[in-house]
Amino acid sequence: MIHSHKRSLKKQRGASIIEYALIVAAVVAIGVYAFGTDGESGAIGSAVKQKLDDTASQLEGNQGSQ
Repeated sequence: MIHSHKRSLKKQRGASIIEYALIVAAVVAIGVYAFGTDGESGAIGSAVKQKLDDTASQLEGNQGSQ
């Protein structure tokens, strides 16, 4: 009886590790999709880069007129 309970706990522990690994893999996949592998080519990364480039251009233009 005790041995079967120990085996059951080991199986549950193994299943939990696999579930956590799948969650981590999903988070990484979402991060790569959102930001790309270089931080700029993903859906969010390119939008952020464009906004920062636009802001930098505006700041450079304002400094020249002062």
